[in-house]
Parts: sequence; C-alpha cells; structure tokens
Amino acid sequence: GEDTYIEKLTPREYQSLKLLSTGLSIKEIAKVMFISQLTARNHIFSVMNKLEAKTQLQAVIKAAKLRLL
Repeated sequence: GEDTYIEKLTPREYQSLKLLSTGLSIKEIAKVMFISQLTARNHIFSVMNKLEAKTQLQAVIKAAKLRLL
C-alpha cells in the first residue's frame, strides 16, 4: 500500500519531495535544507527511483496520488 512508499523514503528524501512539490528548484531545495546541490539532486533522484517516476513532475504527481504530500 501507500505506507510502503512512505517507509521507503528517508526523512530527508521526504522533505526534498515536499519542497519539490511546492515548485522549488534543486538549487532552492539545497538552500532550504542546508545541503549541497549535489546532495539535493541525489535526494530527488532517489525519490524518483523509489516512486518509479521518470521525471520530477511525475514523482510529485505520483506522490500526490499516493497522498504522500
């Protein structure tokens, strides 16, 4: 179920997904989370992977459908 997706995401990945869903860029996400852009990008890629999404937008849409957001 949807719980497995939440369990799969680390707190940082979840946070970056939430920020991504508000329309922030990787650069802005990195700033908000006090991490490097590379780390922010890695979080997002990891989220996309876990949600089996091909794009950032798809990840957000899928997460919304799964009520993760």
